Amino acid sequence: MGGLADEYKSVNGTGYPNFATDLNNLPWAKWIDASTPLPTPDSFVVTTGNVYRPEWYSVAGAFTDTRYAGYRPTIQSIMRGGKEYGCVDTEAMLLAFYRNTGLLLSKSPSTDSAIIRGGKEQTFTVTTWVAPATITTTWYLDGSQYTANKSVTLQANSLTPGAHTLKVVVKDTTAMVRNDPKNYTQAEHSWALTIGNIPTITTQPSNASVTAGQSASFSVVVDAGGAPVSYVWKKGGVVITGATSASYSLSSPSSTDAGFYTVVATTSDGSVTSNAATLAVTTPVTPSSSGGSGSGGGALSPWALLGFALLGVGRFARRTQRS
Repeated sequence: MGGLADEYKSVNGTGYPNFATDLNNLPWAKWIDASTPLPTPDSFVVTTGNVYRPEWYSVAGAFTDTRYAGYRPTIQSIMRGGKEYGCVDTEAMLLAFYRNTGLLLSKSPSTDSAIIRGGKEQTFTVTTWVAPATITTTWYLDGSQYTANKSVTLQANSLTPGAHTLKVVVKDTTAMVRNDPKNYTQAEHSWALTIGNIPTITTQPSNASVTAGQSASFSVVVDAGGAPVSYVWKKGGVVITGATSASYSLSSPSSTDAGFYTVVATTSDGSVTSNAATLAVTTPVTPSSSGGSGSGGGALSPWALLGFALLGVGRFARRTQRS
C-alpha cells in the first residue's frame, strides 16, 4: 500500500515515494531539514551502538541503499516489522488512503444546483470519511470566503435575487503530509444557486406539425415559488399581440404561421426564456379539374371540343371525295 518500495526485495525503476537514484530529485525532499547533509551518513542519526532509536524513523535524509545503488529517506522504516512508520512511509500510506477513497463521503444537497425561494433557507453540509481535528471546512460564496463552519445555511432574503455560486473546500491539514502534488488531502464541491422567485422552466414547449386549417398549440410549465408570473409569446423573436398566458393556440394556422415560437416568463425577481419550439404547417394538394382518364374525368375544355369538331369535319370531307 502506498506504492512503497521494499528494501528487501528487488527495486525496479523509479517512482517510489521512498526510493530514489538521483540525489537532486528526492521525492521526500520536503521532509529534509536544511541542516541535514546529503548524502546522509548513518552517523548523523546513529550515536551509540546498534540500538533502535526513534530518530532512525523520524529523521529524513538521503541514506545510501547499498543493495540497489540508490537512496532511502530514513535508516529504518516499517519494513523492520513492529517498528514505527517513517515520516515518508506514513505520508505515502495516508495519501494512498485518500487516493482510493476520496476525502468527501457525502454532500447535501446531493445535486450540483439549488433553488432558494423568497423567504426560504437552505442548509448545505459535507461529510468526510474521517473526522480528525486536522480537517478544515471553508465555504466560499461567489468566490469570496463566507464561513469556516462545518455547514452553512443561506437565507434567500439576505442575498440578491439571481444566480450565485457556493463552493466548499475540505482539507486535511495534517502535519503527516508535506508533499501532496495531486491534492489528495483536499476536496471541493460547488452548487449553482438560484436565489429568489426567479422563474425556472420545468416543461419546455414542444414542436408541433399540423395541416393548414387544423389547430395548433404550445404550452410551458414554470416554477416561480408561488410568485405571480407573466408570459409573453414570440414568433421569430417578435412579440405576438395578446399572447400572454402559459399557453398559446392557433385556431387555423396557415403556411405563414410556420416558424419558431418562444415564451418569456417573468416575475418581480427576473425572467427566463424558453427553448424555441417549431411549428410546421403543411398544405394539402388539390386534385386537378382539367380532365383525366376513366369515368372520373372532368369536363372537356372548349379547345378540346373544337379539336374533336375539326377532326369530324375532316373525316366527313374525305368520305365525300371517295363517293
